[in-house]
Amino acid sequence: MILRRVIQHFREQEWTAIALDFLIVVVGVFVGLQAQQFAVDRENQRREAIYLKRLHQEVLLTLQLREENVGRRFRTKEALRNVYRILLSDVASPKLSEQECYALTTMHIMSDVTVDLPTLTELLSAGQLDIIRSTEVRSNLIRYLQEKDRSDDALKSINRGVAPLYKIHPELIELRGSEGFGEEEDDPFNPECHAMEMRNKRSFLNDFIGLRVRYLGYIATIETASEGITRLHDALDQELGIVHETAGTKP
Repeated sequence: MILRRVIQHFREQEWTAIALDFLIVVVGVFVGLQAQQFAVDRENQRREAIYLKRLHQEVLLTLQLREENVGRRFRTKEALRNVYRILLSDVASPKLSEQECYALTTMHIMSDVTVDLPTLTELLSAGQLDIIRSTEVRSNLIRYLQEKDRSDDALKSINRGVAPLYKIHPELIELRGSEGFGEEEDDPFNPECHAMEMRNKRSFLNDFIGLRVRYLGYIATIETASEGITRLHDALDQELGIVHETAGTKP
């Protein structure tokens, strides 16, 4: 209809009417585009809110899962510090506690405790990371990915060629196992450590010190990952306006 009017006005050389028709068309297109953009923006905001809430839940779950795993590894680190003092000091009758002997037995276990965030994987796969408008949240998500990649590379290097001390020195760490393996509070290794013999065997001390250096590097990798996930949690809290009332709520 507008096109017919424009043609008619053009034939009749009604320039003012032509200008008005043109203005109506331009305004109509502009309003239509604005309305479309407004609808797109609202949909993006709705999706962003969903993604942020999902990310927050996944980060909370990750922190909860890491709490026990990381805590166990730090306890192993402290036990190995005691082992070092006992085996390389002037203690008259060196003896290792059950916890220290268990730490020696399992110190080769240096697994990754950093997990993928499914929502972040989804955003990356769909090329939709930009839907997260918060610069703080987005930068921490990217940093988390980078630190996870570095952590994976570091763990591969740390674990290369690692062997359990009980395999290299079976006469010094004897595994007695357990008949009820798999039951609650059951120790699958049930090791017995001969501290005096360990201290008098240079090859064992060298292997222990070398493996402990690797374990300390492993702990440093865990600490970096923990700091990254905590920063991401803080950024999500700030963006979502979440305040944790008690210290125990936020890992």
